[in-house]
Amino acid sequence: MIGRRCSVSNAAREIEGAHWTGSPQPPAQAAAGDDHAKNVSFLMDAQGQWKLAPPYDLTYCPGYQGEHFMDVAGEGRNPGRDHVVRAAGQGGIAPARAEQILDEILEKADSQAWNRAVSNYPVRPRTARDVGARIEANRRVLQKRNA
Repeated sequence: MIGRRCSVSNAAREIEGAHWTGSPQPPAQAAAGDDHAKNVSFLMDAQGQWKLAPPYDLTYCPGYQGEHFMDVAGEGRNPGRDHVVRAAGQGGIAPARAEQILDEILEKADSQAWNRAVSNYPVRPRTARDVGARIEANRRVLQKRNA
């Protein structure tokens, strides 16, 4: 039914599950600049409840002139931790919870995890290195800043 909403707790669970569950990682983390509305879907279960679909179409793409095709809380070129937390807040996730989810993702999604995941697929070595380097650059931007 159109008009039903995905619950915030369901969305948080889905965001948590997005790291390394059959897809490389969330677009802001992996530099999949080809993010756009068609990459986000919802599924309805047999009871009529909506949930966020698993991530898909997350291929490496630096984006047009370095920009994401969709911004993160208004930032398309260099979305950082504050932008991700703000976007989560716009989706109804409390800032502290968003920070926690982001930290959990950053603990698991690094270039070593990428290298393990990609080793089973025919990915060109240069592409694998480029993506690994971009993951580490994005991790640095998304990590907590020590005051």
